[in-house]
Amino acid sequence: MLSIGSLWMPTPLDERLTETVEFFGRTFQKYALENGIYFAPIDEASRPCPEALLFSPRRILDCGCGSGDWAVDVARRFPDCEVLGIDISPHIMPEDGPNNLEFQIDDLNGRFTFPSDHFDLVHSQMVAGGIHANRWRSYIQDMIRVLRPGGWCQMVEVYFNAQSDNGTLERDHALSRWSRDYLDTMHRHKDPRAAMHLASWMRSEGFTEVESRLLTLPMCAWPSEAREQRIGTANSDNVAQLLYSLALYPLIQLKGMSQQELNSLVERARTEAGTQSLKVTRRNALWTPRTFSSLNEANSSPPLFQKIRQELKSAMRAGDKPRLNALRSIMSANTNAAKTDKPITSDVQLVNLIRNLYRMSSEAAIQAKDNDRPELAAQEQEQMDIYSDLIANSGVETLDEAKLKALVGDAVAASKSAGTAAKKLMGDVMKRLSGTFEGKDVDMKLVARLVQELTV
Repeated sequence: MLSIGSLWMPTPLDERLTETVEFFGRTFQKYALENGIYFAPIDEASRPCPEALLFSPRRILDCGCGSGDWAVDVARRFPDCEVLGIDISPHIMPEDGPNNLEFQIDDLNGRFTFPSDHFDLVHSQMVAGGIHANRWRSYIQDMIRVLRPGGWCQMVEVYFNAQSDNGTLERDHALSRWSRDYLDTMHRHKDPRAAMHLASWMRSEGFTEVESRLLTLPMCAWPSEAREQRIGTANSDNVAQLLYSLALYPLIQLKGMSQQELNSLVERARTEAGTQSLKVTRRNALWTPRTFSSLNEANSSPPLFQKIRQELKSAMRAGDKPRLNALRSIMSANTNAAKTDKPITSDVQLVNLIRNLYRMSSEAAIQAKDNDRPELAAQEQEQMDIYSDLIANSGVETLDEAKLKALVGDAVAASKSAGTAAKKLMGDVMKRLSGTFEGKDVDMKLVARLVQELTV
């Protein structure tokens, strides 16, 4: 990988990605236009300044990061967190930034190649103009796969369909025509109405705690309430800019409108957007699902899980973030298991689940050390210590390697004495051990290794 400040990318960088074209005074990425990826300008005037929904993550993925404003803000707020921003265009990415921030040039229409269970938060904002219509389902599936148990996803999209709060915006108004022409033209390639479908897509693809806010934003300062007035005032300049920049390429190049027609339409639309008597609005959709649901497990959960629920409350009161993270990971993994044909119904199963989480943290700690991130390795070690403590105080007997080796050795000797054929020896040994292991915490991967070693 080639490092340029905080920017990293495959080397050599494909020159096609750096080529731009001028279109009626605005700069576009040539590759994005030719491949039907993104039709909005990439120059300074189009850079968004989004707000962030934040908690205490360790790894964050920002999809369609654009100018990197959101990613930079998050990286500065959380210096111990690894932040990765991806976008198809290298032109508007910042050349420097916090040390914990990296940028990758990639097309969101391709499947993610990141490891599973890797990120604590995946952020996606204003990408409907770039995501192909048939990609949305797999895009959401990719988000679920790369999120760690208990991770969060945040998606923000805008439905660019101007409406009137008092019904006075009619079909023959310029804003109405702009909305129809833009939505219909984009629909040939994208799904400009994606904002209205995100909730159902998320639920159908596996997200079950989907919290949403559909924000109706005034396009100018027409509301009577002071706060809404301020929002309208702040939104007016943004609306005036977007009416031109978003429509420039689609309506001229794809729909065949002349520049003069577009300029006239945009000017009239801008005037209507700023006309207070029309009370024009647009919709922003904010979706914040998690990778698991908070189901009621009280009736079927084992005693240890009830203890963990109580510990979670205590950790929340104490503000113990490391313990909170560990306990929430356990609860989310338990909920995921409840959706399968093998739900957690005993303390032994729950201890095995915690042991798997311990392994995940151990692998993450090794990776952090390899990447020269001792602070992240320390965080993972802290999680491992909490998991170990929970296992030790679970009330479930744990058979360590020494005990397992002795038990496996006895079972192998008994099986051989019974005249078991060599090719059936491993299966017979495992069968003999099953009763001994019942109700105990056993690392079955270790058992399998020991059986293989002692039956050779």
